[in-house]
Order: sequence, then C-alpha cells, then structure tokens
Amino acid sequence: MYLGRLMAKVDMIPIAGCWVWTGAENQKGYGIFRMPNGSTSAYRAAWTLLVGDIPAGICVCHRCDTPACVNPHHLFLGTKGDNNQDRDSKGRSRGPKGAANRTSVLTESDVRNLREIYALGIHSQRELGIMYGITQGAVGHIIRRVNWGHI
Repeated sequence: MYLGRLMAKVDMIPIAGCWVWTGAENQKGYGIFRMPNGSTSAYRAAWTLLVGDIPAGICVCHRCDTPACVNPHHLFLGTKGDNNQDRDSKGRSRGPKGAANRTSVLTESDVRNLREIYALGIHSQRELGIMYGITQGAVGHIIRRVNWGHI
C-alpha cells in the first residue's frame, strides 16, 4: 500500500538514474511522505520500504546530491559525521569558518580571550556579550564550542 503510494509520486530519470519525487517538498527540496507513524522524508520512506529499517541515529545520505531523489541506489546509510564528510568532500560545506566568514563579528583572538576571561569567573556571559558586542546566547555557544569549535 505505502510502496504504491510512494512510487506513484516518482518520475524516473533514465540518464541520471534519479527517481525524482514529484509530491510535496520542504523548503530545501526534500520530498515529504506520510507513513503510519507520521510524515517523514520521501527518501527515508523509500529506503524503509525498498531496503529495510534505518537504525536509530543513522542518516540516509544522497550519493547524487539531488534532494528530490528517492532511488535507493543513490542513497546510503551513515552517521551525521559521514554525511558531513560526504558534503565537505563534494565542496558543499557551509563556507569559511571563524573570522574568514563575512558575517563574523569576532576574530580568533577575541574568541580565545573571551574563553579565557570567562574561565576566570569574573564576568557573566551577559557581561561578556556586552563587552564583545554579541548576545549572551552567542557567548554561551562560543564557551561550549557549539560555535568557533575549531579554535
């Protein structure tokens, strides 16, 4: 039943080999498909219906880099790290890190100093945010290495 519904919304592109999802998509172009346990990505649904279960914490990654593709031969299982490495190896990473990013407010030196000052326990995250012209939330991300983790 679900496989028939899935395949009814797929156009097979012979030259590229992609099975392009023609149903509803999210803002990034990935297909959306309703399964018994709720909506999921069409490519995840295709993997589940055509290949098998997806282990908890595992991603379904695209070899072809076509978000709308649901061809299981163009998909592979991997961790988030595997997916990020695949993205980076194909030159699709998010762009420059740190001060090289044009939206950066801080320099690498600022980040090191901010972490050192915070470690002394003299200033709060809010105070450091005011000192460096950033939000308290941004300071927290820097301290926990969510942002600027490469420094």
